[in-house]
Amino acid sequence: MGVRSNVEKVKQVLRFASAVAVVLCAYWNVVAFDLASENVAPRESDEIVRQEKRLAPIRQILIENRYPNGEIAFITNRELAGLPPLPEEDKQWAQAQYVMIPWVLDRQKRSTPFIIADFWDGAPTSTSDRLSKLYDAGDGLVLFQRRQLP
Repeated sequence: MGVRSNVEKVKQVLRFASAVAVVLCAYWNVVAFDLASENVAPRESDEIVRQEKRLAPIRQILIENRYPNGEIAFITNRELAGLPPLPEEDKQWAQAQYVMIPWVLDRQKRSTPFIIADFWDGAPTSTSDRLSKLYDAGDGLVLFQRRQLP
C-alpha cells in the first residue's frame, strides 16, 4: 500500500505543477501582449482606414441612388489637364479602388453615371455643365452625377 500512496502523491504534485505552469503561461501572455500593444499605432493612422472614412459618404450616396456596383470615373486635376498622374495620385487611386469595391474606379472613362474627383491640389479650373455635384468633402473629394439630357 505504500507504493500506491507514493504514486498518488506524485500525481498530486504533477497536477499542481501543471496548474502552476498554465497560470504562469497565461500571465506571461497577458504581460507580453500589453508590452507589444504599446508599440502599435492607432487604427486611425492607417492610410486605408483614412480613405475608408473619407469615401464612406460617397459609398452611402451611391447606395441611396441605387447604384450598387458598376464603373465610376475617377479624375484629378492633372488628368483633366492631360498630364500623367503623380505617384502619389496613383497610390490614392489604388487605395480608393480598394475601399470602393464592388465599384470599379476607371481613370480612362468619363462617360460613367458617377464621377469621383480628387482635387487634392485645389479646385479645378472648370468642370462640365452636365455634372451635378452630389457631395463635396471640403478637402477636394467630390462626387458628381452626370445629368441626363432632356
